[in-house]
Amino acid sequence: MNKVNKKENNMGLGQMRQQLALERINHLSALLCYKYGLDTVVCQHVNKKDFAIFVICECCGEMEHFVTYSLEQLIKINVQSEVMNLLENSNKVKLAVE
Repeated sequence: MNKVNKKENNMGLGQMRQQLALERINHLSALLCYKYGLDTVVCQHVNKKDFAIFVICECCGEMEHFVTYSLEQLIKINVQSEVMNLLENSNKVKLAVE
């Protein structure tokens, strides 16, 4: 019985980690959208351990890959500092914001 409870607890922890990662990438995407005017789409890989943000081009409407994160990266990420890092280091954002 003890082994079954541990397995159920681990599944609960996995679901909590997944939820946290989804909340963080959605928060990051929302900041890029509402604060900096980038039209973004969040995607999750089939393996449910990788996440990506795509930016929709205003000119042609096509989606361009912007950034990818693993589940572990999203759990450890500081969203505010990551937004600033992306703005400073990404040419795609510089072109879209200007």
